Amino acid sequence: MDNLSLTAKQPWRQFCQTHPDIIQEILQKLIAIHIGVTPEFLSKIRVEGS
Repeated sequence: MDNLSLTAKQPWRQFCQTHPDIIQEILQKLIAIHIGVTPEFLSKIRVEGS
């Protein structure tokens, strides 16, 4: 529910802060579903955030 009031990039940032240890271990598709974006959009914001 919290993700509804956030910009599209904020859920990704929060996920990185909350779960930094599992980011490389789980599928990008599952992370995208969890934060409410498409895998393609997640890929784009991951590149921009690097």
